[in-house]
Amino acid sequence: MNLFLVLLLLLMTSRLMGELASRAKQPPLVGELIAGILIGFVALQVPASPFRDLVQDHSFQVLLDLGIFFLMLLGGTELRVREFGNVSGRSFVIALCGMLLPLVTGVWLGLRIFPESEMKLAQCLFLGTALSITAVPASIRVLMDLDKLHTQVGRTIVSAAVIDDLLSLILLAVLTGVLSNEGRLDLFLGFMIFGKACVFLGITFLIEKYLAPRVRSIVTQFKSEEFGFSSLLIAGFAYAVFAELLGLHFIVGAFTAGLLFEQKYAGHDIYKDVKGKLNSVTLGFMAPVFFASIGLNLNLEAFTAIPGVACLLILVALLTKVLGAGVAARITGYTNQDAAIIGVGMSSRGMVEIIIANIALQAGLFTVPQDAPVVTYMFSAVVAMAIATTVLTPIALKWMLPRQR
Repeated sequence: MNLFLVLLLLLMTSRLMGELASRAKQPPLVGELIAGILIGFVALQVPASPFRDLVQDHSFQVLLDLGIFFLMLLGGTELRVREFGNVSGRSFVIALCGMLLPLVTGVWLGLRIFPESEMKLAQCLFLGTALSITAVPASIRVLMDLDKLHTQVGRTIVSAAVIDDLLSLILLAVLTGVLSNEGRLDLFLGFMIFGKACVFLGITFLIEKYLAPRVRSIVTQFKSEEFGFSSLLIAGFAYAVFAELLGLHFIVGAFTAGLLFEQKYAGHDIYKDVKGKLNSVTLGFMAPVFFASIGLNLNLEAFTAIPGVACLLILVALLTKVLGAGVAARITGYTNQDAAIIGVGMSSRGMVEIIIANIALQAGLFTVPQDAPVVTYMFSAVVAMAIATTVLTPIALKWMLPRQR
């Protein structure tokens, strides 16, 4: 396989489709996924295609892991640690209910549709996790475009998403722990995973409180132009290694490093420079290649092999978020109209959803049992669900917000 030829074609196609998606008022990742689907279709038709054996190529898989690392690092920088202290009790209730209902529904649905196997418990947990996580960048963009971000509803959606991301870290730790244990989960393992997550967060807190300020004071003395960006990468890799030493997935460490990178520590100029470079590397190269590669694994036959399950997954993903977050918002004092907007705003999935599906795919979660279509095509169904919710949520918000009283 000519890796540079593959990267050339992937990047050209994904950037073109991402631009077309942006012009159509859709998130670029939708276009990048479509690019991967088109390339995957061509790869199956052309015997000499350089993409035919791409999924099994080790060097390309290493590149995809780097893409996941950069995406989670960038995702962490989009949040602020101090925002967790500004979240109201109402936002916490909304986030908790908006996560628990999809999680429980997903696990229950998995118990009904997945055949008996040694991986069934892990598959059910994966489905529940995939349905419960919220990704609201698309919703935030709509709120900004319509000048609604700083309204009470807009702030509630954003603050509930902050809590959702924190809870997602715990879910990710449990899921990746189960996957690393060949899909088995018992009381002892569950206690160990929870304990490891607590140890990781506790040591991270101690590092940030006592060690990090001294390191930052030393780093600021360096005059190298690129040292700020290198420092962020060093922190990201260090936390990723620490997470893996505890048996957690490296995405937990990468996300934490991004979360702890704040302007008040780095200074305005350094923060702006480093954030710009991280955006360029991630969104200009890593993200398009990663999402296009996901499209290569996406099999549209899922809508003919398991049409009921695929459509049910999209419906459940939308309804459980709208009901879970929306009903909680109504109970905590919002009007029916505002509660509906909050529920819809929390319904979008996206980047993290697809990353989780890719981790499960690499762990072999969709190969046992081999003769079960619902397992074989579940990866494609989950990715399709992430795309559908990412596309439909902004459309619904653009229709609802102008009619808000």
